[in-house]
Amino acid sequence: MEKKVILITGASGALGKQIAAYLESQGHALILHYFQHPIRSENPNVMTIACDLRIPSEMEEMINQVILRFGRIDVLINNAGISKSNVAWKTTAEAWRQTMQINLDAPFFLSQAVIPSMRAHAFGRIINITSV
Repeated sequence: MEKKVILITGASGALGKQIAAYLESQGHALILHYFQHPIRSENPNVMTIACDLRIPSEMEEMINQVILRFGRIDVLINNAGISKSNVAWKTTAEAWRQTMQINLDAPFFLSQAVIPSMRAHAFGRIINITSV
């Protein structure tokens, strides 16, 4: 497979780390997103970047930084997710908002932000991962 530029959100989590390790072993250029747990890499083909996925302007800036460095994004893996598990009648409004921002809004806004690059390069894949 031709080497791709791949953005993985939630790359500091258990599943994100495994996805990143496999794709790095295949020689792809990776952008590893994290929020609270910094990621380090000595690989020049790996960019690590912090971003609060609850804030659309931060997501847009993250995409802009990636485009500046790599020129394109071929694959977006929307892997970040949170679970503020509770029974519905005990879930706070804030917990609900955060869950929706990370699990639904972020994949939408990130997809929206990468599609122009994908269209310009006549290639793109968006992969959405959920759990729980």
